Amino acid sequence: MASIPGFTGTLISPRDAGYDAARAIWNAMHDRRPALIAQPRSAPDVAAAIRYARAEGLLVAVRSGGHSMPGHSVCDDGLVVDLRALNQVHVDPRARKATVGGGALLGDVDRATQEHGLVVPAGVVSHTGVAGLTLGGGVGRLMRRFGLTIDSLQAAQVVTADGEILRASANEHADLFWALRGGGGNFGVVTEFEFALHELTELTVLATFHPLQDARQVIERGRRAMADPTDPADPADPADPADPAPRDELLWTSFLRRASDVPWMPPDLVGRHGIMSLVEWSGHPDEGRAILEKLHDELRPAASDLSVVPFLVMQTITDDLFAPGLRTYIKAGFADGLPDGLIDVLLDRAASLASPISQVELLALGGVIARVGEQATAFPFRQARWLINIPATWRDAADDEREIAWARATYAAVKPFLSDGTYVNFMGDDEEAAGAYGRTIERLQQVKAVYDPDNVFRLNQNIQPVTAAAQVQRGLWGTDPRAWADLAEAHNQPLFEAVLDAAQVGPGTRLLDVGCGSGLTLVMARERGAIPAGLDISPGLLEVARERLPDADLREGDMESLPYPDATFDAVTGVNAFQFAGDPHRALREAARVTRPGGHITASLFAAPDRSQGTVVHEAMSALIPPEQAADHAPYALSAPGHLEAALAGAGLDLTGQGEVVCHWRYATMDHAVQALLCSAGGARAVQAAGQTAVRDVTGRALARFQDPRTGVVTLANTFRWVAARRPS
Repeated sequence: MASIPGFTGTLISPRDAGYDAARAIWNAMHDRRPALIAQPRSAPDVAAAIRYARAEGLLVAVRSGGHSMPGHSVCDDGLVVDLRALNQVHVDPRARKATVGGGALLGDVDRATQEHGLVVPAGVVSHTGVAGLTLGGGVGRLMRRFGLTIDSLQAAQVVTADGEILRASANEHADLFWALRGGGGNFGVVTEFEFALHELTELTVLATFHPLQDARQVIERGRRAMADPTDPADPADPADPADPAPRDELLWTSFLRRASDVPWMPPDLVGRHGIMSLVEWSGHPDEGRAILEKLHDELRPAASDLSVVPFLVMQTITDDLFAPGLRTYIKAGFADGLPDGLIDVLLDRAASLASPISQVELLALGGVIARVGEQATAFPFRQARWLINIPATWRDAADDEREIAWARATYAAVKPFLSDGTYVNFMGDDEEAAGAYGRTIERLQQVKAVYDPDNVFRLNQNIQPVTAAAQVQRGLWGTDPRAWADLAEAHNQPLFEAVLDAAQVGPGTRLLDVGCGSGLTLVMARERGAIPAGLDISPGLLEVARERLPDADLREGDMESLPYPDATFDAVTGVNAFQFAGDPHRALREAARVTRPGGHITASLFAAPDRSQGTVVHEAMSALIPPEQAADHAPYALSAPGHLEAALAGAGLDLTGQGEVVCHWRYATMDHAVQALLCSAGGARAVQAAGQTAVRDVTGRALARFQDPRTGVVTLANTFRWVAARRPS
């Protein structure tokens, strides 16, 4: 039995009797077998488990309620940090505050807070985990009145990737607190939440069912009820100008599905295709009943119920319908409205529903959600008016292909009507995670680089860590990638050959080129029979590289956090790349990590500014850059004698050789030479600082001494130095 130093909780291994029950999660599609399940009793226990997993090289999964749609709550062969024992809920009714353990379920919170007539606005299924729901934003039946769950979050206790226990709030680690509110589980393990509470004990609810042929009128009435006539982008229906702006207390949710077997549904309607709706009022019940009775009379449903329902009852009405052990696949997106074309495709797709549990959900947003500041949290979609959720849910594995195909086809049909982005908690494992974070992604990547630079917490809708320095380089190298590939990079082929020779790249070599640019080094490696892979921070340069190498593994990322497992490659090269990292020493340690024992690492850079004619021009451009900006771009940071060697040795590598290569940059005209230098990172930084006209003037004057007066050809001789190393066996 494995033991974890400093861990006082329960450990469960594959040999233990409770292993199968402990590894089971809500979505039965994911049957994974972790090497160890750690059930901590405290935050220090969580820290001990994380440190152990890192020391042993184990993948880490974090489980709260186990409701992760893509199955991120469990993993194969790794360590599951199972928080279910941390399910305490302490309520301070005077302060209207609840302290909630990271393993608590919504039902735990609802029961504790309702003893005092208070609520945390959260989800709608009581066996959902508080942690995952909150960190993704938290939509639910009270969101229009009280905001998303994150809008009531006041602080969190977080165990970071290095085992440190932090408190995050508006005044403590504010960057982390911002990221936790919408950035998912990317930044650490939250062992405790502090929520503000709100008064509420009951809801007035109109539940209806209409056959599918009447569904259009229901959706149109919901559209009109939730429209904001003060918003030019979302006018009320001209046919009913008396419809007022929707009150925050009103929530409209419709479900295109087959009729459920609920107490108010006549038996002859159960299973029929149609639309079920819940129109909920969270204000005074007398006012709510009057509003909902009027809606009922307008809608004339085939079956309905209008009741004042205790909040605790309402929170559990779908617990059995969506019980653990079902199989589910999900797609979702935001919409600015429900136009007629979208209604057309929704009704068409609803007609093909097979499973009695699958559905298309139309969830009205707005209200308080939209009035929280755009920059206040990491949740980026506050102005969306509707969330369209497509959860296919079924019981029999034999139906997997049919139900997944239905969900995908439905999403494809509605996608033209959706706005950008999707809700992080309603995503599968086959989507681009960046879609969940919208305009906040770059700031989230920076926070990730601070608190989890090694991407320990990557079983989620993952945010790759990217430092601020790397984001600067992304912008600088993206100004004119094709000009860089055509006018500049091609001149360095002698250097590329020397670096590949030093790294002993040949047939079958698994090669990673860090800062691969437009992929020319990798093209040359492929010609040697190597298996090329590359990473670069510039999407534009990678686009060129993918055209050259359509079958290669080419990724966008930061060299300080390489997105590859340990010992993946036989060789790693960095041609004039590592000096552009915010922390070159960390970047070299990452290169060593992904290289197999006995593998080779070769890095190159400018030999020294005074031995490369191109640097004369770069220094002329650099003189235009203010000192506070120049620090973001230091291409000679490792050029001093011995610095690169020391950095490689500091990464635990054995030095095996070094050398120099002279590359001649030849340009047919002065215009070509100026353009080549302007599309470098240094040129882009200078243009940002002084404008293109000034930089062209300075560059042209600096290049004049290298131009042949007879032919007009500009030639620069640049000396590069390479250093080779080997990872010890």
